[in-house]
This record gives sequence, structure tokens and C-alpha cells, in this order.
Amino acid sequence: MSNGFLPTTETVPAESAEMVAEAVRRAGSQRSAVYPIGGATALAFGAATETAGLGLSLARLNGLADYPARDLTVTVGAGMTLGELGRLLREENQRLPVDVPQAARATVGGAVATNFSGPRRFRFGTIRDYLLGLTAVDGSGKIFSAGGRVVKNAAGYDLPRLLVGSLGSLAVVTEVTLMVKPVPEASALLGVALADLRKADSLLASLVESEVEPVAIELAAGALPRQSPLRLGDGTAAGQLWLGFEGSEADVRWLVDKAAASCRRHGAEPRLIDGAAEAGELWRTLADFPACNGQPTLTVEAAVRPSQTVAAAESLLKLDGGAEILCHAGDGILVARFPCPPDRAAALASQAREAVRPTGGKAAVLSAPAESRLDRSAVWGPATEALRVMERIKRKFDPQGILNPGRFIFATGTP
Repeated sequence: MSNGFLPTTETVPAESAEMVAEAVRRAGSQRSAVYPIGGATALAFGAATETAGLGLSLARLNGLADYPARDLTVTVGAGMTLGELGRLLREENQRLPVDVPQAARATVGGAVATNFSGPRRFRFGTIRDYLLGLTAVDGSGKIFSAGGRVVKNAAGYDLPRLLVGSLGSLAVVTEVTLMVKPVPEASALLGVALADLRKADSLLASLVESEVEPVAIELAAGALPRQSPLRLGDGTAAGQLWLGFEGSEADVRWLVDKAAASCRRHGAEPRLIDGAAEAGELWRTLADFPACNGQPTLTVEAAVRPSQTVAAAESLLKLDGGAEILCHAGDGILVARFPCPPDRAAALASQAREAVRPTGGKAAVLSAPAESRLDRSAVWGPATEALRVMERIKRKFDPQGILNPGRFIFATGTP
């Protein structure tokens, strides 16, 4: 019953933390692997594993446990989709300002496990910054809770943050408490076509020195599809710079005017998108960029110093003329999509890693064709000294090594 990415022998649903714990204990007694599955949007993320095991669906853990809206916190089951959470929060004019690809299907627990983030990361951070507490099941089948349900409660706060981005290899998250924010009154995006990608450096430098404070700074480059909302003008530009603004109507209007004036001083005529429908589509396009597009694609995320973003983008573009790149330029995060047959994925991943090394960066594979079967080093890069510390933590949480074995940074499934 393998789905192409996970070698699951069967997939069973869990409707409570107790059911998750029982399934993990049963798998442990049989020395069988356990693969937690939320919205199934990030199954391509992580190294290939050949260890057959149990698929554990968390989709039914989707209830609302607590929502004291005036406290700006919410507690939900890990299987609730981010789309459903968004609808729930909008009823109180609130939101979780973290952009996750395919939010209609992606789950809260999956967002914690992958730590994916998008354009608003520049202003609002990642889900790690909003995680107050959680309930989870470790590799021994023990249920534990950490953190709290109030913003000022710091008790056990480090433990929830430790699980963020661990790809379900330390514990299976069953419930999450998050801090939320009010919905801004207005939102707008200002786009600029760049004849030369290098012009983004001077334009960004001028914005940093100005009073303009965007919530997102996005630089798109490469062979973007002609129908992409990210393309500006006649589509011949080397790159497109998008600045996102949110806040009160008056603040957004003032910020847009200031940013537009700065663009014009650099010889670039900006395009304003502030209609709710068009702006919403563009925000979704930016957030969904890392998602698999249905074609044989290798998607790589690189992290560099923000000042080296353009240089890193140029290096990645040299690897393949068909590449598409979106940079969270304010954070130095680049997401590059390469057309890639399965037999070329490992070599191209290594080349991408080497391409960003001169800029002081590092890279990891977000997704690759299932047939490529990339191993741990191809996905995550060479092991570092920090791996020894992480492996000790893994042994504490998952002594038998049954949780997502082989998919994360650990050299083997069983420590």
C-alpha cells in the first residue's frame, strides 16, 4: 500500500491521543515503523525510506478544544486543516499569520512537523513563534503535554519548540495551542519588474534605509509560467520584486506611496495590487510556490545571508535555464524549482548545495520525484556536529527508532 513516498503496509485512522498511543505501542511491540500522516501535502519532504510500516492518519483529530478569542489563543486537534482553522479564526476577525503551502489540505500538526513558512515570515516569523503548547505521543506510546494555553505561560515552552521541524521523528503531535493575531484592516502588494536581477540589491538597500516596513519582500526570477500572477509586464523581465503591506487603511496607503516613490527613483514603475480578490490570489501563489506542481520537479530551499540573496539566486539559475526561484529576500530564504527527471535529482541537489556554499548558505531538498529515492545526505546535506546532540534527543523520545525512520537527519531509523 505504498503511496510512492512512504512504504506503508496499511493506514489506520486515529480519533484521539489514546488511539495514537495504542497504535504506537502496538507498532513498537512488533518493531514496526510508524508514519504519521496529516493532510498528505508534504509526503515528498524528507529522505526516502525502505522500512515498511504503519501509516497513522491524524485527519480525524480535527476538533476545536478551546478558543478564548479575547486571549488571542486557540487549541485544536493536530488534524485540523489550516484552511478550516483560518475560517474558524475569521469569525472572530483573527488569523494565524503563517503561510503554509496548500493550506486547504495542510494540517496544523503537519505545519509544526515541517516548519514550512512563506512570504509573511519577514514580519511575522514562523509557526515556532506562535506555538504555546502541545500534546503528543512519543516513540514509546506515552502521551505527554508541554507548554500552556496562555501567551505569558513559559513553562515547558522549549519542548514544543523542539518538535517544530522534526518531521514527526521525535513524537506524534495530537493537539496544538497557538497564539493568533487580529486580521489587518487592509492588505496590498506592490510589484516591480526588474530588467536586471542585480537591481534588486540597490532597490532593497534603499527600502531598508527608508521608513517603509513591508510584511513581505519577495523576489521572483527564472522561467516562471506565462500565466503566473508573479510575472509582470511582457514577461521579459529578469526578475519581479513584490512588497507586501498590511495594517490599517491609512498605514497601508502611506507605506505603498513611500515604497512606490522609492521604486520610481530607481527607474522602476511599480504595479499596485490592492483588490481583495487579486491580492488574495497573489498571496496564495506566493505561499504555494514550494508545493509540487505535478511535473517531475526537484524543489530546493536554501538559506543564505539576506545580503547574498540575489547572488545565490543567480548561482542557482545557472544550474538550469528552466529553474523557477522565489526568494523571501528579507530573510535570505530561497526556494528553487528545477525540472528534473528522477535519475538526475541526486546530482542536481548536490549542485544546488554547492552553488549556494560561496554565499555562506546551506540547502535542503523540499521535494523530489518519488522514483528518485534520495537518501539522507542528498536531502539534508553532510552530517554536522549538531547531529550527535540530535541523535541523543532522538533516543530519549523514540528509543526504538520507529517514528518516521530514515526520513529526517538521523543516519539510521533505529539509533
